[in-house]
Amino acid sequence: MTRVTITLEDGQMPHVHVTDGVRERRYQLPLETLVERLHDDSASSRPWTTSPLLPPQTVFWAGRGSEQCWVGDLPAAAYPWVLEGSRESTVIPLPRLLFFLKQRDTHIIQAAIVAVADNAPLQPDTPLYRYPLSNVYENTTCCWTVPHRPYTPADWPSLVRIFFSTPNNWDLTHQTNRSGLDYRGLVAALSTRSVFPPEWLQPLGFPWSTWITSLLT
Repeated sequence: MTRVTITLEDGQMPHVHVTDGVRERRYQLPLETLVERLHDDSASSRPWTTSPLLPPQTVFWAGRGSEQCWVGDLPAAAYPWVLEGSRESTVIPLPRLLFFLKQRDTHIIQAAIVAVADNAPLQPDTPLYRYPLSNVYENTTCCWTVPHRPYTPADWPSLVRIFFSTPNNWDLTHQTNRSGLDYRGLVAALSTRSVFPPEWLQPLGFPWSTWITSLLT
């Protein structure tokens, strides 16, 4: 059995006394060096934090205790738009989107969504924009009741599809975009286009790094 005794005295370098059976060593070293060695030993003994098998288009994952946070990077594409309480439906283009989910144990407790103006690789300073349609608060979280059942990481892409197939209403449509159109006019205009006009995106005023940090706190 190895025993290490460290003695700290005012005005002196730390004394280290190491015994290993019949062998014994004594030495002194600067406090900064001692702290570095203790930190290195502690770090090497910590277990790795590993992610589960993650679905395609994952751009970020973090885990802490019973919680997991995931961000999917969704390319610009055409999505169904359905009006709540009617048979009105169409297909409209949306920009590149980042979809955030927070899961505690096996249940989703938060969802958020933002837009990105281009297809460049995501960087800490990548500017973000509001989701240009309805049912998303100004702080980017979704006004959406996630179907209540157990989920695994393999289910996360299906939740994204469920969100986009959920009927829309007129809630939270104020200043979600810079088109100058009301919500019905926006949908009508988009239905004739193949790409969402980037100049219609409403800046959030903060980048990727600020957004993801705020969701993790």
